Amino acid sequence: MIALPFKLRTILKVLLLLSIGVGMIIAALVFLSNPTPVSANTGDLGSIKTKYPKIAGSRLDTCNLCHTASIPSLNPYGAAYKSKGRNAAAFGLIEALDSDGDGLTNIQEINGLTFPGDPKDPPLPPQKLRLQPGRRRRRNPRLRH
Repeated sequence: MIALPFKLRTILKVLLLLSIGVGMIIAALVFLSNPTPVSANTGDLGSIKTKYPKIAGSRLDTCNLCHTASIPSLNPYGAAYKSKGRNAAAFGLIEALDSDGDGLTNIQEINGLTFPGDPKDPPLPPQKLRLQPGRRRRRNPRLRH
């Protein structure tokens, strides 16, 4: 082991302590900049997927179904669900309501896979199949016509 002068040893110790402190600050900043994602109450999300299996895996299968972007704040649909008891039966009780005031009932929006708590997200009208001029639809030989 090399013997270092006292001043040099002191400077090296200070630098070591500073680097440890800076490392801890960086680690804290990284931890705080990546907050844990918030998820909907799994009981509520499970209840609605049981009531409306069509939404499982769809764009409605998220916290945004009942919450605004500022979780835990509720959107109008989430507020209606909470006001009717926040249970499986509450979904049925609010089906006929138009929680977001866009002219469509909550059940129409759920069936259209749009958010019943967001008036800017109405279901799209059904699209009709349009054939190009001069083309005829082929008949499926497996079906009776």
